[in-house]
Amino acid sequence: LSPIDREPWMGVTGPHDVAEYSEWLTWQAAHLQRLGLDLPYLSVANEPSHTQNPMSGEFIRDVIKLTGPKLRRMGLKTMFVVPDDIRSTAAAKTAAIVLADPQARQYTGALATHLYDEPVENISKMQILAGKYSMPLWMTEYSITLASSMGQERSPFATANLIGTLIGQYDVSAFDYQWAFFGSWEQGSQLIVLNSDAEGAYAGYERTKMYYVLGQFSRYVPPGSRRIEVESQSASLNVTAFRTDTSIVVVVVNDGIAAETDDFRIKGALGIGRVRSV
Repeated sequence: LSPIDREPWMGVTGPHDVAEYSEWLTWQAAHLQRLGLDLPYLSVANEPSHTQNPMSGEFIRDVIKLTGPKLRRMGLKTMFVVPDDIRSTAAAKTAAIVLADPQARQYTGALATHLYDEPVENISKMQILAGKYSMPLWMTEYSITLASSMGQERSPFATANLIGTLIGQYDVSAFDYQWAFFGSWEQGSQLIVLNSDAEGAYAGYERTKMYYVLGQFSRYVPPGSRRIEVESQSASLNVTAFRTDTSIVVVVVNDGIAAETDDFRIKGALGIGRVRSV
């Protein structure tokens, strides 16, 4: 859960505002609990540096410090995702403020940023924090429609390269393609295009190229896999490798126009008896 809009009368400055927002957030978790869902993760707000929902790092820190104990008293183990911001530079500044406080830190379960408006390498600022505090780093929103805002080509294969780069170079352990299931108005971003007839009634769906490209990771690299070191002889291929409970998975991205033949050296691959390509 990552709220986009708070109630219009809510402020984000003083202690009273912190208390009101904490109460509002707590009861969203309580409502889901009554419906049978113990919320595993919670963001204080979606994109807190965006003009739609501005919040300081100090405000987010104080909301977590007040809300965390309330959730525990309700029997919830909910952890906060910090800060789910629109760009990595802003996210790192806010996350540093939250994590510097031991009380807020004990209720923080993951660091997260979106990828808009600046180069992907800026996520290294979040990577440093994740390493310092031994927390997972997640990328929680991205769309190829807005890829040019971060210097990224608008294509499925460029996105596959991006996923490999985030995982392989920046230790990102989750890639949330949040725009995947939007309707036909969001052409080019979806995994599945939902079609409608002239009257607006549902008329089937189509799997896109993005669906199959993203599936090279999501189908073969299950949750809980651990990334392992792999070396490629080709500088034009983006290669990542993972160990699962029963196998080793190597994902190779070639977004060039020519076929590539390559050899891979996987460190720690003892006991592998069969290799297959898919």
